[in-house]
Amino acid sequence: FTDKSRQKLKIIDMGAAGFLTEAGLADLCGTPLYAAPEVTPWYFTDERGPPPPRYDERVDLWSMGVALYVMLSGAAPFDQEKSVDGLLRDVCKGKRGMSSPEWRHISSGAKAVVKGLLTVDPNQRIPMAELRTHPWLIDHMEQLDHERARWEVLEQ
Repeated sequence: FTDKSRQKLKIIDMGAAGFLTEAGLADLCGTPLYAAPEVTPWYFTDERGPPPPRYDERVDLWSMGVALYVMLSGAAPFDQEKSVDGLLRDVCKGKRGMSSPEWRHISSGAKAVVKGLLTVDPNQRIPMAELRTHPWLIDHMEQLDHERARWEVLEQ
């Protein structure tokens, strides 16, 4: 959410965050809609059986992809009306679309970033270093820098 003047974006729900160690994360953490495919086994783990495989920071890239998908289209990439089980099955398939009317005016660069982030295989998912240098993102960061500079001049 934003503050009253809409000048600051506030990120919330950090109580659902986990601490990443060199061995990876070994616990269920997060919200099903934003859960990466490699997190989904933790939703169905049986306390009597062996724990699912650990996962790493690449799950955050997936979650960023979900958030960006929502920001660009105004809709979630996966059907939230389904049961959690059905939603997580769709997540594991990477079943999401960009053919709705909302996506008609979204640039190919933006779509490429979303597709790169919402790649099911974490080894194929766009890494942070590549994301930070993606032309679409750099272009928009430059636009934001210009906008910020303009606001600073107006405030003086």
